[in-house]
Amino acid sequence: MPRESLLKKAKRHLSSNKIVEVKNLQDEIKKLRNENEDLRKENKDLHEEMDNLIRNFGLIHLDENMEELYLFALISRREFEETCLLNTVLFYFRKDTEKFMKEFNQIPIDSVNNWLKEKVDIVNEYQKKILKFLGDSRLLLEISRLCDENQRLNQDLEIVRRFGENTIANQNVQIRNLQNQVEIYSAELSERACGYFWLFGVSCVCRLQQNFV
Repeated sequence: MPRESLLKKAKRHLSSNKIVEVKNLQDEIKKLRNENEDLRKENKDLHEEMDNLIRNFGLIHLDENMEELYLFALISRREFEETCLLNTVLFYFRKDTEKFMKEFNQIPIDSVNNWLKEKVDIVNEYQKKILKFLGDSRLLLEISRLCDENQRLNQDLEIVRRFGENTIANQNVQIRNLQNQVEIYSAELSERACGYFWLFGVSCVCRLQQNFV
């Protein structure tokens, strides 16, 4: 076969290989894009599930009246923020959420789904216990007692505060009186000192005159 024909055949073969290679690369890119899109969707679903779980975990929905919720906040002794939405008050427990996020950051990615489902069950059980806890009549009596005690303590603190203010005011008056007395005594001492110096000077002059005589 002539050399020119061999070159043409080789070029056609190379072109054919490139076309096949490019097509394979395009298919691979499309496959990777689909996988990436699936991962993005899965990641988005995980984020939504995480957000829902955090809200359910950190915010306890209690359909009770404001007074009972306020009393419960007193007995719980925990930091909280409350937001009123009609008759619902949301309690946000910071320590629980911090612990929750710390644990979440430590688990492997492959275990996220099972871990989230497990936490959802725990949160639901936790909410049931809180609601049952609030429905106990003995608890309401204890809360009422603690509320009365807290009110008495506030009254005692107010009495102590007023007593302290009155004491400070009296002490300020006494200090001003003492300062006035000190100023008076200082003036008297200055006058006496001047008199003593004058008498001392006169006596010295008299003695000098006697000596000269």
